[in-house]
Amino acid sequence: DPDELTSAWHAAWASMLSFTLGALLPLLTILLVVADQRVGGTMGAVALALALTGWASAKLGYGPTRPAVR
Repeated sequence: DPDELTSAWHAAWASMLSFTLGALLPLLTILLVVADQRVGGTMGAVALALALTGWASAKLGYGPTRPAVR
């Protein structure tokens, strides 16, 4: 059914927004965390950013969120 298909434009905008916002968390972690904890903090921030990016992309693209976060 063509009405149930996800719009390519919605998916593109969702990806652009999600990746931009998802990159901010690791970047801020690198800039704000002290040098001794930077690697571990960045790894945690990247994992969190990936989960948030997947969730936001699925949500904005009207897709299922659970598989996008895994």
